[in-house]
Amino acid sequence: VLDTSEKLPIQAFDVARSRVANEIGFDAFGGCTVRVSGGFRRGANGRRADVLFDNLEVFGSGDKRLFSAGWVFSLINAVKPDLRGEGGEAWLETTYLSPTMRCGRGNK
Repeated sequence: VLDTSEKLPIQAFDVARSRVANEIGFDAFGGCTVRVSGGFRRGANGRRADVLFDNLEVFGSGDKRLFSAGWVFSLINAVKPDLRGEGGEAWLETTYLSPTMRCGRGNK
């Protein structure tokens, strides 16, 4: 078990490129960051983002990429297709309660 309690998770949307990335830092192995990213589109209700993750990266100190494994999402989709949402995407719906608090729900 890796303790991430001292690290803040980051979720970044690049609206111009229709990409989203989620990342978390760990103190293990001298400090590293794990990032998953993928494309997104606006969901049917306008408040939902349909996401299709396609990249997994691990970075060491100094943001040096140690590992990249986008193939893992293709493998998961082939072995366990029911993990995907409708149309193959995961979805996320976020309601912003204040500048520092949000409530999110999704199918993953």
